[in-house]
Amino acid sequence: MLNLSFQKRVMRVRQILIRVLCGCFIFAICLQSTVADVNHLTLVDEGQPTATIILAAKPTRAAQLAAYELQHHIHLMTDVTLPILKEGDKGIEGVRIAIGATEMAADVGLTTNSWQPQEYAVVVNNTLVLAGQDASHFNIVEYDSNNPMAFRTWPTPYEEQGTLHAVYEFLERGCGVRWFTPTDVGTHVPRCTTLTVEMPDIRKKPAFAYRDLGHILNICEAYPYETILWKRNSPQSNAWEKRAFAELHKRFPSRWQYIHAQRGQCRLFLYRKRMGGCEPYASNHSFYGYYDRFLKTHPDWFAQGYDSSKKPPQMCYTNPEFIDQVVQDARDYFDGKGTQQGAVARGDYFAVVPMDNSSYCKCEECQKWIVPDKKTEHFFTKGVYSDYLWQFYNQVAAKIAESHPDKFLSALAYASYAYPPTKVVPATNVSVQLCLHARNVYDVSMQENDQALLDIWTSDSNRPVFLWLYYCFPRERGQRSNSEWRVFPGFFSHTIGDMFKRYHEKQFHGAFFNGWCNDIDAYVTFAMLDDPAQDTDELLNEYFTTYFGAAAEPMKQFYSLVEETYCDPANYQTNKFGTVGHQTQKMAYNTPNLFNNLFLKSF
Repeated sequence: MLNLSFQKRVMRVRQILIRVLCGCFIFAICLQSTVADVNHLTLVDEGQPTATIILAAKPTRAAQLAAYELQHHIHLMTDVTLPILKEGDKGIEGVRIAIGATEMAADVGLTTNSWQPQEYAVVVNNTLVLAGQDASHFNIVEYDSNNPMAFRTWPTPYEEQGTLHAVYEFLERGCGVRWFTPTDVGTHVPRCTTLTVEMPDIRKKPAFAYRDLGHILNICEAYPYETILWKRNSPQSNAWEKRAFAELHKRFPSRWQYIHAQRGQCRLFLYRKRMGGCEPYASNHSFYGYYDRFLKTHPDWFAQGYDSSKKPPQMCYTNPEFIDQVVQDARDYFDGKGTQQGAVARGDYFAVVPMDNSSYCKCEECQKWIVPDKKTEHFFTKGVYSDYLWQFYNQVAAKIAESHPDKFLSALAYASYAYPPTKVVPATNVSVQLCLHARNVYDVSMQENDQALLDIWTSDSNRPVFLWLYYCFPRERGQRSNSEWRVFPGFFSHTIGDMFKRYHEKQFHGAFFNGWCNDIDAYVTFAMLDDPAQDTDELLNEYFTTYFGAAAEPMKQFYSLVEETYCDPANYQTNKFGTVGHQTQKMAYNTPNLFNNLFLKSF
């Protein structure tokens, strides 16, 4: 008979062994699960192709461009050109890379009707599936670097191109490719002779559906000049441009061909940064075309009480006939008849924004709606014309709701009508785009006012809300003045990270950018539009380390010093209203002296 204490010891050892064995079993299951979640695919092996890019029998143009882009970047990495074939073609060998709405995509549940707007997916198992929501356009895409007009066959900026985004996601996360600028030296590709990719399955869409750079998305060759502080066509700008696009100049000595080749190169860059395929939206001053259309025949539709020998500054926003005409123009647009001269519309949105001034109609009916102009302690007018304009929006909106209940008007929250009305309840089929001073980060009062607008307009969850962000400052202040002067650079990447996290929490659909910023701030902005959960410091480290190489640390120190100096409210003097406003020449060079402040901090 065993000793009792000995029996206890035996039982204890058994328990331990059982736990160890169970632990090993669980570990084995977890290890198997981890391996299944992250698959390995070898696309190029010791300089030889081991994969085929496969398109559907009838691919969308987004899928075609995606296949070419994947082929191009893999060639840059390995010097190997993977073949592009269609399903059913002979010669498909090795790993299958399925692009777009293929049968292989359907086999893993990625069917055409399964997508949310702008959604895309990367699935890695024994095949590589890259697919997403695409517009139903199937024309043949040209991808010829020797044809400067090839971009005309590509997807337009505002159409769905999820498959293209899936390829870019794969190139970034699976291959380590980075796009910093559209110039000759703006793309980073890791070089290798064997390309084995390892990444988890992904299904996602951009955090912000609306990502609009305005005319730059169409006239894309303008993009590089928006990222530098020199004025376009200045000696410094011209010298920079010749070096930045030296290879393009060699290939296209003809100016006309060069411009279009540059347009294509810049458009590809913006697509790679996910600026294409955004939710169609527009909101801007939309009645300037009425002067040519109606001033002679309907002068009573325009603002009354001004010099009759001059063009009226505004419309009469209580005139019933004018309101009926706006309703008709909106209905014609929503019925597919296009827009009239001067109108602003895109997608499901038709703009009803007044002229860009505060000289409103002085007729008795209009004056009933105008609140006396009272300045606040922040020097911001609190909705002086909000009730006046919203009574107009509401009348148009009510009639549009009857004929087109799924469509919207678009309005700005701008200047003296930035705040909501107090006498009328804003119609919910009117979207609002908030005009915010994103780069005036040093002006505490201005930022507090912008935050108040954010909070007020997002309190109604039923209304689509958008952003109009002034990225044009301070650059615009120096270049548009009579005596051009060089502004202190407005670096503000950490603010970008913070504000887009806030915009996402407030459920903004996205942003239109009035002007643009330097390449580093642009890199952070692009990233935040896609996923605002990213860490700004990690993005900056990635940018400086990958783009500047050995010069990363001093370049980062310089950038950080400029950003700290520009963003610090202590480096500015407020006026009697407690605000700073836009950067002036005196502010940049004299008192307080930003440049001097920067110089002192350098030592």
